[in-house]
Amino acid sequence: MPKDSKKKKYSQKYKKEWEAEKAFKEWLTSVPGQNSLAFCKCCKSELKAHKKDLESHANTQKHLKKMAELGSVAQTPQITQFVRQTIDDRRKIAELKVAAFIAEHCSVATVDHLGELIKSLDGKSETLKELKLHRTKCMSLIVNVISPCLLQDLMDDVGDSYYSLIIDDTTTIDTKKVMGIMIRYCSKKKRKVVTTFYRLVELEAGDAQTIYDAFKQVLEEDGLKLHKLIGIGVDGASVMVGSRNSFATRLTKDIPNAVIVKCLCHSLHLAAEHAFKVLPSNLEFMIRETHGWFSNSTKRQVAYKEIYNLIAGGVPKKTVKLSGTRWLARIDAIQTILNQWDALELHFGLADEKDRCYTARQLHSMYKDTLNKMYLTYVCYIFKKVTSVNKLFQSDQVDPLKLFEDLHELMFFLMQQIVVPQQLARLRRSAIHAFEFKSFVMPSSCVNFGYDFNALSVNKNPDIIHDVKERCVKFVVSLCDEIQKRLPNNLEILESVKKFSPDSTKKFIKADINDIVLQFSSICDIDETIAEWNLLSNIDQLRSDSTEQLWLEISEIQNSCGNSRFKHISDFVFALLSIPFSNAAVERCFSVLNVIKDKLRNRMAITTADCILRVRYGMAGGCQQFAPSPSMLKKFNTENMYESKIDESIVDAMAYINM
Repeated sequence: MPKDSKKKKYSQKYKKEWEAEKAFKEWLTSVPGQNSLAFCKCCKSELKAHKKDLESHANTQKHLKKMAELGSVAQTPQITQFVRQTIDDRRKIAELKVAAFIAEHCSVATVDHLGELIKSLDGKSETLKELKLHRTKCMSLIVNVISPCLLQDLMDDVGDSYYSLIIDDTTTIDTKKVMGIMIRYCSKKKRKVVTTFYRLVELEAGDAQTIYDAFKQVLEEDGLKLHKLIGIGVDGASVMVGSRNSFATRLTKDIPNAVIVKCLCHSLHLAAEHAFKVLPSNLEFMIRETHGWFSNSTKRQVAYKEIYNLIAGGVPKKTVKLSGTRWLARIDAIQTILNQWDALELHFGLADEKDRCYTARQLHSMYKDTLNKMYLTYVCYIFKKVTSVNKLFQSDQVDPLKLFEDLHELMFFLMQQIVVPQQLARLRRSAIHAFEFKSFVMPSSCVNFGYDFNALSVNKNPDIIHDVKERCVKFVVSLCDEIQKRLPNNLEILESVKKFSPDSTKKFIKADINDIVLQFSSICDIDETIAEWNLLSNIDQLRSDSTEQLWLEISEIQNSCGNSRFKHISDFVFALLSIPFSNAAVERCFSVLNVIKDKLRNRMAITTADCILRVRYGMAGGCQQFAPSPSMLKKFNTENMYESKIDESIVDAMAYINM
């Protein structure tokens, strides 16, 4: 009996892998919830999920026509293609780092070749391949991106803290008058007192009113509050610290309690220069002409090296040129001459015989005279002490509360050479700067001039030796007198800050700080500050021996609510620690400026030099550790980079001459 046989029906399911096939990938997709159907994105129609049916649909006239229309639309340029696309962040970072390197180390013109060289280092690197950096763009990054962001970071770090400014003026190589400003404040971010570059401002003139107007304008532009300014560090020029018509008199009208600090580095240097004039004038001639004899003559240097190598062995150290602005030059020159005395005497003797030169004859006679060596030996002994203290005041790595103790030690040492011991024994060290010592100067026969001086005086005429000793005593008297004249008038205020030293702060019985708190009553709450100072007696966990670290430790002590227990006293001390003690920082800034704006780059604008200085000071770890901030990446766009015209003066003169 025949059986009825029926063909079994089944529905094929949609396969996702069809979408990757070349024939389907541009138009095929699935139908959500219907695995037996497919959808054509081009024809907007549903199809059976049978591969044969899909292939048949792909060859229909309707589908081919729709696909052709879609292709022509795709080939039409879209408006987005004409819009400048955002630069990749990796490329931005690379270009910012190269610009920072240029600002720190070399001229902007260098980047024309450096940029192309970097691109050629690795052809496979997408970042290097896309790097596009030449002089105009590089300077735009420095002036309009990196420098403004670093300035804003500085202003944010200063915030509402009290700060001090160190200012000085100079003349650049193209005879422009500029004012350099350094800022000193307590950085909560870096957890220390910071002295760094703030501004370089071009001046129309060098009078006090012009300087003060430019000074105030800069503070207003950057949003620094004038009433938060606690101190100013200046040199001793009359235009800055004169009693009638100076920068200081104008500032104290606006801020009566501002502390004006005359630079002690300048003061010690000028005192030493003035005291040296008491000695015979031929000593100055001897030092100056010894340097001048060798400075421009290779032949003389070679001849002297042979003599020195024969007598002492090795290579002689060159004699330093005397300078009115180099604080340590005189002691270096004197030490070099004393160490090479015999070789120099022989050299000038031979030069006198061979060349018949008047200068050589004069120098030879001076080196033959033992009295000159006696003078320089004693001067070197005294100047070593003066120079060591000068170096301390130049340093940024010293405890400011101990500096004035070193200054008192210097004054005591100098007076100990010439003043009757009984009078010094009755004197407090802190009062030595006002001591009327001239009435108690010992006779030269009672003064100890040292072993080397006495050894040179053996077998010499006693009357001549007496005259030499008298001149040496007058030299020390003049030095003490000049230092006393040039010490800051507010030295007592600066000295009172040492009450907050670690040793004093850790004592159970505290020093009386009423006077200094009243002196700066405008920056603190008197009662709260004194009360918190006395409460420190109950704190046993203070360990740090550094003044800055100790007070940072104190400022972080909290009460049960999480607030600082010693906010008033710690803020007060940080404000005092911000007071400068010299303006060596701004002098170093001018040295960097002379490297940036030199003979070949004399056309560089002052605003450009200001930006380059800020980049150099702002990169704490140097260009190798420079990491562009998010604000720099955000500012890295055409609108910001070229918001101001880049002056041609930023480009080195090297670009305009063939070398």
